[in-house]
Amino acid sequence: MKLKTLMIFLFALPFSLSYAEKITAESYAFPYVLKIDSKDVVSKNSITLSRANFENPNTNRAIKDALFAILNQTENFDNHILDPKDIKKAKSFLKRLGDPKKALITNCVFWNPKSDALAFFKSPESKLRPDMNYFALKLDGGIWKWDVSAKNNLISILSESVRNANPSRSNNEPFYSDIEFIDISNGKNADLPVLKFYKEAQAEFYRLNLPAYAEIMTPKSREVYTAQYLSMTLDEQKDALKEYITYHKKFKFIAKFNEAYVIVFTREKDGKINSYDAAFIIEKDGKFMLANFGQNQGFVADMLISIARRSAEK
Repeated sequence: MKLKTLMIFLFALPFSLSYAEKITAESYAFPYVLKIDSKDVVSKNSITLSRANFENPNTNRAIKDALFAILNQTENFDNHILDPKDIKKAKSFLKRLGDPKKALITNCVFWNPKSDALAFFKSPESKLRPDMNYFALKLDGGIWKWDVSAKNNLISILSESVRNANPSRSNNEPFYSDIEFIDISNGKNADLPVLKFYKEAQAEFYRLNLPAYAEIMTPKSREVYTAQYLSMTLDEQKDALKEYITYHKKFKFIAKFNEAYVIVFTREKDGKINSYDAAFIIEKDGKFMLANFGQNQGFVADMLISIARRSAEK
């Protein structure tokens, strides 16, 4: 099945704080950024944003005014901070942002619908970390307010997309494809080649045939794996893995990207879930390889694991 497009709407093309530029209606795609073997890979799969019409200059004036008040710390600045305890933190953030007249809001997206927003910016004077390139806003009592401490997977994914690739015009059609989800729970789709590959590779690992497991990895993963396990003696390997191999994997789904298959699963024992995890499999020249061993798998993996967690809680 296809991932349902998130109900997010484009707010604006880049505009100055005077709002002198005409804001036009556009449709954009925010590509996912996959972390593969410690490198950022801009995916051909994305979150496609629905069209928002801003031909009327008064449209969404409230959120424009809120951004102006926040950036310029006007007299009603405090009224636009969601949690009063965050006012000091907000002012510190803006100080590091630099001259508000040089700041540029590059785009703003909405979800839930139009009760939460993300406004992304660029500033030549910014001393903020690259991943702090947004204002998270929430509609509270009819007023748009800055949720200074907001952080979640969606925010991280969109922020990373903005940092790594300019949003792309989609001209009313998805410029990139949605993620394809494949249900592999309870033995479904067991004949999928990528799933059979992973299960066979895992069987070698559980048999402690660790050199064979190394052969199915990408070069970077093999390097990490070799340093962790293949420098050990067989007795040391058995001791290091004696607890791990008592757990079995229960598969949930595969998220199919253009660049990789991501297999999401749980580790379980005695009917209890010990942990959630994801395996990245890439296909090159008709050959599958395991990537990301022992490495940071990024925000997309976090998002997919959170989907599995929420499904388990229902």
